[in-house]
Amino acid sequence: MIEIVQRLGGDTVENWMRVYYTVRDDEKLDLVDLEADEVRDREAYVFDRPLQTTSATLRRQAAVEVMRLRYPDAYQFLMAHHHEGFLFDPERFLNPQDWFIKEVETESGRRVLIVISRHVRY
Repeated sequence: MIEIVQRLGGDTVENWMRVYYTVRDDEKLDLVDLEADEVRDREAYVFDRPLQTTSATLRRQAAVEVMRLRYPDAYQFLMAHHHEGFLFDPERFLNPQDWFIKEVETESGRRVLIVISRHVRY
């Protein structure tokens, strides 16, 4: 496990959450045989929720950020043409069939939103 977390970028709460929730969401993944690339392929994201931000606002912000990271060309198109009626629907984008989404609170009281793709990206 330590090696996996190190390969993901280091021993951070975010990386431990990425591993835990990736395995939890996919019954075919086994923690014993897990590799860092399997976590990367699932595109597991962790977003902080500041105190003044509502869950709905964080979810919208996360959807936009995931769209920007996963589909940069489509994101640029939407940003350039939103005034022409091309709208981005965050709820439709982060639908439960395609994404595992869970808001959790850490032991320190930090609130985060976990977003993990349910489709392996090659």
